[in-house]
Amino acid sequence: MKKLLIWVVLLYPILWIIDLLSDSHLAKSYYEIILNYWKVGLVSLIAYWFYMKSKTFIYNELEDMRERQFFAEVQRYANTPFVPPILMMYLLNPPIAFCIYDMDNVNNPFYRTVINNFRDNIYRLVDYPDINPQERKHFLSIIGLKRMSLLVIYMGLSLGWLGYWLVVDPAALSNGWQLFTLPLVFIALLRSVYMLQAITSHLPSILDARMKRENVTEKLYTWPDLFPDKLMGQTLLRAYYAEKETRMRYEHMARNLVVPNTTDDYQNPYFPPFPYPSQEIPNWNEDMQNLVQEKLNERKGNSPKQARNNKVVQFKTR
Repeated sequence: MKKLLIWVVLLYPILWIIDLLSDSHLAKSYYEIILNYWKVGLVSLIAYWFYMKSKTFIYNELEDMRERQFFAEVQRYANTPFVPPILMMYLLNPPIAFCIYDMDNVNNPFYRTVINNFRDNIYRLVDYPDINPQERKHFLSIIGLKRMSLLVIYMGLSLGWLGYWLVVDPAALSNGWQLFTLPLVFIALLRSVYMLQAITSHLPSILDARMKRENVTEKLYTWPDLFPDKLMGQTLLRAYYAEKETRMRYEHMARNLVVPNTTDDYQNPYFPPFPYPSQEIPNWNEDMQNLVQEKLNERKGNSPKQARNNKVVQFKTR
């Protein structure tokens, strides 16, 4: 925008010189245009400035909706021995930032949120009370009261203001002081569109379709299935190291630094720690697998709930 303002100012002396050399009247015509349309030009510049300042708004909305949807889906499986499908999807295919710039993806914290949730649950000895996940919460609870209220305010006030003056005095929007309110109307409408985009991008049907494409809904994995000595545990570790190498490479390239050959010394506060609290398998691993197997047998209606050595386990620990 600074370059545009500079050219607006410099164009007049340039045209004046052209008039002086060619006996034209370009400078006079340019002056008349500025005199007649300076209000529209000023309002347009203000609206453009608002637009540039609000470009991060859509990314913040998308990130917040993704995080809220993630925790809502994870909570459905909290009392079951199964890894939530949405967690499996993000573990096997680490999520990237919605913003297209490399450093935004490098510093995106959502993958750290995913790994931290995994770390909090992977090494727990729990007698899970349920087999089936809870019913999915209504989508409005994921959207949130604050977002819905702001959406109604942004859209209602902006459309109401425009509608009122279009009915009462349409000319006021181009000639009167009402013209200078249009940038605010524009930014309010733009934010409401951004919020609707973030909401519709995280509809439950879209999430289900994506998880189906990622093949994480056909089979539910138990937490012991993701221990580091299991195939799926090794798979998520490969995804973790691949994401670490990618972020390290993009960060060094963005900073014009030489890309290291290994990720051993790579540190970034937004990148998650090692997915497992310890690389050693807990000594209660067999007990955990027995508990899970009992739950699976209950699901099939086979055996009663009885832990190893005929002791019912009613505790949980790290």
